[in-house]
Amino acid sequence: MHTVIIERPAVNLAALDSDLRAALGAAVLGVSAGPGRVAVHLADFVTADQVQQARVIAAGHDPARLSPAQQAAIARGQKLEAARRDLRGPELDLAAYAGQTALLARLAQKIAWLEQELLALREGL
Repeated sequence: MHTVIIERPAVNLAALDSDLRAALGAAVLGVSAGPGRVAVHLADFVTADQVQQARVIAAGHDPARLSPAQQAAIARGQKLEAARRDLRGPELDLAAYAGQTALLARLAQKIAWLEQELLALREGL
């Protein structure tokens, strides 16, 4: 294994890992960070050019830039918050489903139960 160490005051490990893997593929084993430095771990089969490319990517890394996975997680969180805001209201009133088919009434019961389970999870119960 080859390790490239770069002095860096800040790093976004997920974004740097994503950038390195996009450029170098299977040659990248991972990244790690310590106080004021980042280490890029490369496979034994890497070439000198790949080591240099990893060094350039790590040195030019912008810790404020998010990886695609981080961007997707933020987007999912924003969608969830919007749904919570838009769909918040009183709990499901099961009495409104009393005269419905057994299947629809059972579905309403399950939804009401899921509401309670999710609320309990969010409140740490």
